[in-house]
Amino acid sequence: MQTSTFQARTSATESVTATTTTTESTITVTTTTGPITTTTTLPREWFVTGEMAVSRTLHTLPLLPNGKVLVTGGKINGIDVMKITELYDPSTGIWKIVNEPYHPRSYHTATVLENGLVLVTGGRHSNLVLSAAELYNVSADTWITTGSMNHQRSHHTATLLKNGKVLVTGGYYDISCSILVRNDELYNPSIGTWRNTDKMSNIYHTTTLLSNGKVLMAGGLHGVSSQLYDPLTGTWNKTGPMSDWRQGHSASLLKNGSVLVAGGNQNGWGLFNAELYDPSTGTWKPAGNMNFRRSYHTASVLPDGKVLVAGGDYYGSLDSVELYDPLLNTWSIVHSLIKGRFRHTATVLADGKVLIAGGQQSFNDYSLDITELY
Repeated sequence: MQTSTFQARTSATESVTATTTTTESTITVTTTTGPITTTTTLPREWFVTGEMAVSRTLHTLPLLPNGKVLVTGGKINGIDVMKITELYDPSTGIWKIVNEPYHPRSYHTATVLENGLVLVTGGRHSNLVLSAAELYNVSADTWITTGSMNHQRSHHTATLLKNGKVLVTGGYYDISCSILVRNDELYNPSIGTWRNTDKMSNIYHTTTLLSNGKVLMAGGLHGVSSQLYDPLTGTWNKTGPMSDWRQGHSASLLKNGSVLVAGGNQNGWGLFNAELYDPSTGTWKPAGNMNFRRSYHTASVLPDGKVLVAGGDYYGSLDSVELYDPLLNTWSIVHSLIKGRFRHTATVLADGKVLIAGGQQSFNDYSLDITELY
């Protein structure tokens, strides 16, 4: 929550004091004029911030330790994969082009390590699926190569573990997206190398680091099955199944340790239901229904614990936005995006605002350069 106060004098004896309090879902303005105080509460809205230098979709957008945001890779107009990399500065609302990485890529991952470096892995461009990995140093604005993965892959996930290592799971091995990568891998930042760990071939799934240090895999090609990765043993084990099979969904770790899985699609049919995973029992329970079916959306956990779900696809891009309240287990509609989109990214900034960047409006449409703040 942020509070600012403005004071002015309208006459020799009467002053006006206005206090604005911003939370994750509302803006409250309290105005005192002499003996009279009025309070107005309005819902948060979206507004346009600086445009990226290039439009893009299927990119990554991690928050850096210095509060800036790094956008890497992606496709421009759904065709060309790019190397152009940009930094967003929330204090100015401006994007700045920085040094390019060694490889253009889309369907890749970007993970902020404990040392502040950004690990970028895999992805694809032209007729290649990449095993190459590289590190970005924001302080020096430089890219350096690190050890390549043992297996080339795209469409995978990367999860920073509590021991500082990075778990990479699943993905496609080939450019035609017909062969799954069977081996998962662990990256050790201290020596810059990879080693194979347990096998869990999957695609279009999510991986979420739990409070107990294990990793929850949900959705994708495994149907309703869910699995837990234990870094201590290096193995995957089954946990309770979801009620619905889904892919293209979102998974969010809530403040109470539960995981909210929302939306996605099932054989091309969009879902609006959501489920909660309880790590203490290994079971799922209903988390209400969203007001709109959606997949390829974003879900952001706000500082107050609520979850902001934005955009997505359901026979075209959606501009609708919803808030999930974990205390009430309910969904509510909030202000719509200025530009409907899916396959975009969303990052919660240090001040609690949410930055939405890029995406596309249809599977045959151009990518977007417009970015928005909530």
